[in-house]
Amino acid sequence: MQKPPPPPSPSQDSADQNPYIELAIQSSPSNPPAAYLWLSPSQILHKPLRVRVGGAFIYPPPALSFEECKAIERAVFVAGGVGVNPVMSMLSAMHGLGPGRVGGMVGCVRVLYTVRKRTGEEVLFYKRIRGIAESYERDGNVDFKFVLHETGGEGMKGVSDADGPVGSKSVEHKSRRIEHGDLLDCLGPEEEREKTVVYVCGPPAMTDEFVDVLGKASGMENRRVLCEKWW
Repeated sequence: MQKPPPPPSPSQDSADQNPYIELAIQSSPSNPPAAYLWLSPSQILHKPLRVRVGGAFIYPPPALSFEECKAIERAVFVAGGVGVNPVMSMLSAMHGLGPGRVGGMVGCVRVLYTVRKRTGEEVLFYKRIRGIAESYERDGNVDFKFVLHETGGEGMKGVSDADGPVGSKSVEHKSRRIEHGDLLDCLGPEEEREKTVVYVCGPPAMTDEFVDVLGKASGMENRRVLCEKWW
């Protein structure tokens, strides 16, 4: 059985002489890797760092055959907090390949991203996800919707006017948590879910809850619902 091609590297351009890996890392003093990367720049710059690459939380899903990956028509991404890291990576790779290629952009994309906004903090990767979404607004082949769910006292204030007006054809903001109905709506019609894949990444409790709801939805298979947790 032919397998789908591996995902592109973090820095795809062969002309790039300075390849890099980009990560958003939350302060976690009890987590050794995170604690190390939160040291002052003078303590870690130009020091060797060993990175292990692998895992199954990639697009297209490694559990699907090449033909099944080729037939994907809808991709749903659900991120909580810094769980947006792998989602940003996959969206960037899909956007870079463009529509019509295995591993590239598909006909329908839904992104649900929930954050707890605190005054003065930036919403990680918001501008870049929004930019990808809005780039397809005039593309009749790609239906891309991005919904930012903000919780906490700041509500819609989490994204400034400089980031663009609140809401557009492809971008929506909501001052509440992601609900089960939001997840099910993103899956599309039941009869078309055999061509849908879902990725969930966030805090363990959120991830477990959402994966359970999505995996039990009519027409969905567990192998089409992938998850990764950050602790």
